[in-house]
Amino acid sequence: MPLDDFVGGLKQTNRNLIILIVASIVGEVLLIIIAAGRIARPIEVVSGEMRELQSLQFSPGQLPTSMIGEIFQLQQAVNLMRNSLRSFAAFVPVGIVRQLLDSGRPLTLSGESRFLTVFFSDLEDFSSVSEHLSPEELMRQVSSYFEAVVGALTQESATIDKFIGDSVMAFWGAPTEVPDQVYRACVGALRAAHRVRRLNHEWAGDGRPQMRMRIGLHCADVVVGNVGSSERLSYTVMGDGVNVASRLEGLNKIFHTTICISESVYNAVSDRIIARPIQFVSVKGRQSRVMVYELIGIRDTADPELSAADAATRLCSITACAMTAMTAGHLTEARVKYQEILAEYPSDPVARFMVDHLMDVVAGLTHHTDLEQ
Repeated sequence: MPLDDFVGGLKQTNRNLIILIVASIVGEVLLIIIAAGRIARPIEVVSGEMRELQSLQFSPGQLPTSMIGEIFQLQQAVNLMRNSLRSFAAFVPVGIVRQLLDSGRPLTLSGESRFLTVFFSDLEDFSSVSEHLSPEELMRQVSSYFEAVVGALTQESATIDKFIGDSVMAFWGAPTEVPDQVYRACVGALRAAHRVRRLNHEWAGDGRPQMRMRIGLHCADVVVGNVGSSERLSYTVMGDGVNVASRLEGLNKIFHTTICISESVYNAVSDRIIARPIQFVSVKGRQSRVMVYELIGIRDTADPELSAADAATRLCSITACAMTAMTAGHLTEARVKYQEILAEYPSDPVARFMVDHLMDVVAGLTHHTDLEQ
């Protein structure tokens, strides 16, 4: 009898079993792919978020939540880390945060000597202005001022050191090197002054009090690093160069100027800036006197925040001639030149100050302006 009469049904059953097994395997593979995708995609998103956090790039929103408990907890931890790092970077220079992440080591007390450019700013008569504002109005107006100054400085790669009341302290050259740091500091100072003047114009239109800013800029070798205690650190700069920058800011009160820069800043970038000599001053701890300059603008630029008017450029030129006469000891000639400046620019406070100063010098009442005051 034919063999199929005995095993034909079994063969058919085997074929059906094979088809069922193959179909089951295909279905299981598809389910595994789908499940793996549901697990892998959130992990890939978390991994990408971690890479962004390592480079201090903060995405605007939170990660999409996963239905898997372990992945959900991982996403929550990443969100917490993002918010913590964002808050940390708001109080600590970003370069320090990046170094901390790259090294994987905790911050410790440390310091090194570096050539930096130090910036100090302050508001004139801030106490009297604050008396006429409510706490909410004062906070809103001061926040706008800080936003304008910090935005101008960070645009030129400055490190914001700290806010001291209404003052801003910043520097260039640490924790990472800044190419052409002295020039960029001058540009940052001019941008900050221009933006605060623009704010004052808006405030005047709204009937709010104005805030006049004063800036001091100096470059020198200073000590920079993490200072403080083992429990609380601050990344800052210390040294004579910092004190000089602070006192240069204070000299604006005497000369009624906006930006005073040191001789070292002027010598570093004199061919690219528009500045005029003001006066020789005595610096605490130094035997020789140094020249203080008023920074007015940047040469050969069309940027409205940096350019200087033709009248300001001419004022720098004729002031330099008067200072040359004064440096040579021709005090009477220098006084005449400053009087000529006043005749052409009657509102110039520096010329007015120098005329009065030279009259006192000739009369033997004073000899120099002391930076210590």
